[in-house]
Amino acid sequence: MSISFSKTMGNYLRRIFRSLRKETPHPLAGDRAIEWSWVIEHLPNQPSKILDLGSVGSPITGISARLGHNVTSIDIRDIEYEMKNVNFQKKDIIDIDILNEKFDAIILCSMIEHIGLPDRYGSNTYTDGDLIAMDKLKKVMKANCIIIITIPVGIDSIIPPYHRIYGEKRLPLLFKNYKIMSEEFWCKEKEGQWKVCNRKEALNTMG
Repeated sequence: MSISFSKTMGNYLRRIFRSLRKETPHPLAGDRAIEWSWVIEHLPNQPSKILDLGSVGSPITGISARLGHNVTSIDIRDIEYEMKNVNFQKKDIIDIDILNEKFDAIILCSMIEHIGLPDRYGSNTYTDGDLIAMDKLKKVMKANCIIIITIPVGIDSIIPPYHRIYGEKRLPLLFKNYKIMSEEFWCKEKEGQWKVCNRKEALNTMG
């Protein structure tokens, strides 16, 4: 489930894709369990410097710190706690390039799709906020940095004010200059259960 992207230093990117079903009243219900467990599984095996973006409400920062990683956790919302090995910073990911350090791993768990959308988490409005952020991340990555990213995929669309859905058009833009090594897709069945599906099925679902 790893994805590598070819920046000049050969960095590595990992992601999981989740697709949406219009037929269900709460299409995202249950997806967090899939995302969080997948992210934790793909953390570096050795103690590393990790950047967790959009971390409020997620257990990933805390779990990563307890596993021995040194975590910089960034969110535009108020942080909920203090913890050893965790450096919380309240700021916008668009300002990520001002960080004076580089990381071994970066976590983007269900957050890149929100960046720049008006009225979502109180962030500033940027039409291409997600693309700007992905480009800026390169400035804080070590040579073999691992990115673990989860996003909603399906037919290209925006569900205001919540999130973007990445399809055949915008998905390549999000990973411009990134080389995909592997990927995983999940679809939600009419019965309400998430199951692994193939790329074609995922990219043809409605948001």
